[in-house]
Amino acid sequence: MLGKLLSSIGIGAATVDTILDPPHAPLGGRLSGTVRVRGGQVEQDVSAIDLQLVTALVKEVDGKKVPGTGVVATARAGSAFRINPGESKELPFQMEVPLHTPVTAPGGRPPTRLLTSLAVAAALDPSDADPVEVDPAQVQIDTHNAMLALGFRLYKLDVEHRPRWQGGAGFVQEWEFRPDRGGWRYDEVEIVFQPSGGGFELLIQLDRAARGLGGLLLEAAGMDESWRRIQLPGGLKGPGQAAIERQLAALMQG
Repeated sequence: MLGKLLSSIGIGAATVDTILDPPHAPLGGRLSGTVRVRGGQVEQDVSAIDLQLVTALVKEVDGKKVPGTGVVATARAGSAFRINPGESKELPFQMEVPLHTPVTAPGGRPPTRLLTSLAVAAALDPSDADPVEVDPAQVQIDTHNAMLALGFRLYKLDVEHRPRWQGGAGFVQEWEFRPDRGGWRYDEVEIVFQPSGGGFELLIQLDRAARGLGGLLLEAAGMDESWRRIQLPGGLKGPGQAAIERQLAALMQG
């Protein structure tokens, strides 16, 4: 009786540990691994093992930017079972990594992680959290390289809370580029990869650098930013770096 009471508050209860194999996944592919459950001091009934792929994001509350979390995808491993004291169970799982999943920047910390929780009746749900590196699609790599070739550098990747953004995910990852050399009339270019037909289209925001009094007035009026759209055929592979570079150059020179 005492053991059941203690397990209800997490003392001597079952534990869970998720092993990802491998610890990264391709965008649009699958994340796989094994959920390891070990029994505690008393037997417990587990009704479900819930998996959530979540992303860290920034949201605006009362005019201030605060950290938040968005759910990217969900899955379940196995079915209901009873775990006896000291018993170990391993349950394999797979889950899709949808195209709206934020990818990991080169050399950066993964914005996504996998949360695993056991649904245990009348007890605290044991849980585990694991960072997940999401590899960018080839079309994203080519777009990044095209921007480098045009004289821009990737300044940051942000995941922004956008509840009304098209697609329904509730958030969007913005790739922010800044010029690395002169010759451009934009001081910032933001790119969003919008899922479309098994691939992407580019949504591009051009932030025009203020030049002279006219530019300052334009910027002060909030009219210095504009959104453009570029179609990218070829699915996740895309049309290649050269084709993307031509389209980006034509857009920014227009």
